[in-house]
This record gives sequence, C-alpha cells and structure tokens, in this order.
Amino acid sequence: MARIAGTKNKRTLLRESQEAMSIERDPNKIADMLYIMEYSATFYFTRAVAGASGKQKGKARRTAAQVDEDFDRATRIAGMAAPYRHPRLSAVKVAGGASNPVHFKDDATAEELRAEIERRLNILQEAGILELKVIETPEVQ
Repeated sequence: MARIAGTKNKRTLLRESQEAMSIERDPNKIADMLYIMEYSATFYFTRAVAGASGKQKGKARRTAAQVDEDFDRATRIAGMAAPYRHPRLSAVKVAGGASNPVHFKDDATAEELRAEIERRLNILQEAGILELKVIETPEVQ
C-alpha cells in the first residue's frame, strides 16, 4: 500500500524533530558515540518489535531466532549507553566524615550508649524514616 501524497517518511520526521530540538546530527560534522549507540539500539529494537508482531510490509516474516537476536543486540547496546544517559545513584553519605567524625562520649557506659541509640531511633521513627516494632528483652534467670 502506497503512502498518501504529501505524507512524510520516517527519515524526514526524524530530521525535522532534530532540527526542532536544535540537535546537530550531521554525521559528516560530528560523530557522537552516545548518539550512535542510542540510534543502533533503537534500530534493532524497532526491527525486533516489527519482526515479532509480523508487521513488516513487503518483507518475509522474521524467524523467532532473528527477532531474539535483534532484541539481544538492542539490549546489549542500550546497556552500554545507559550509564551515560542515566547515571547511577550516588552512595549514601554518612554524617560526619574522616576529618569530622560523629561520635558520642568516648567514656560512655553501655546504658548511656543504649539511651542515645534509642533517642536517635525515636527521632527517625517520628520522622517516618523508620518503622520499628518493640521486641521485649528476654528475662535472664
């Protein structure tokens, strides 16, 4: 089935959207490796989806092995590009630091430490950060 006269093809739509976003994607001027990885992953993913649904016009239907290979390629390439597009979460920063550690009294007794831990846990529980259940201490006989 032919396109309706005046309908834009995919390449024209892509070019116009990139122009609207002011992105320079002329391969003769720039070779952005992240763009290449994303474009390749999109290509293989689109081809796999079209092959899996059997919506490839004018072409022989792709086998399950070919579709699986396309999904695998798209996944591998997307996995390589992901750290640059979506950075990992940073590690949890502990209060204080190497030069300014947070500590209680150096000569505190066990009861004082227990009371301080309970006080800090209560603060966290009241703020809704922790949800704790009280566990009774066993009686020593």
